[in-house]
Amino acid sequence: MIAPVPGKSVSGGEVQVGKEGKKVEMLTWNTGDRKKGAASEDNTTHAEHQFAEWLSLQKFRSHITAISVSMTSPNQSDSPCPSCADDLKWVARFTPGAAEQRTLTFTGLYTSKVITSDAAQRAVIDLSENGWTIASKLPGEEERPLHRT
Repeated sequence: MIAPVPGKSVSGGEVQVGKEGKKVEMLTWNTGDRKKGAASEDNTTHAEHQFAEWLSLQKFRSHITAISVSMTSPNQSDSPCPSCADDLKWVARFTPGAAEQRTLTFTGLYTSKVITSDAAQRAVIDLSENGWTIASKLPGEEERPLHRT
């Protein structure tokens, strides 16, 4: 298990290192460890935040050559929220060796009471303009992937 992110008490992930130490597989999840009355934009319980926070503490992060993030949920609304998109942009900044190999896949747009479909789409497009290849289609699109600029 990875350590809980700062200010939280529940772990949100597990890490497995391959035999030769060259491949790391990580599974993160939403912890639900949210205080009553927390701001609706608070993403500290989200899987993406668990991943970014853990990776930011790893000394080997500048040596990473590829990152593949696959997001799934039972209701197929699992794209990064705007705050998690910011976390993934942060990951792109501290993993320069993966510049040509950062891919994000999801099954549908995440929306909520405060995150509209337009805001969710903008967050995904922003990621595509900041170091990530988006391998999933957005509503109304016919082609994929969105490439980095």
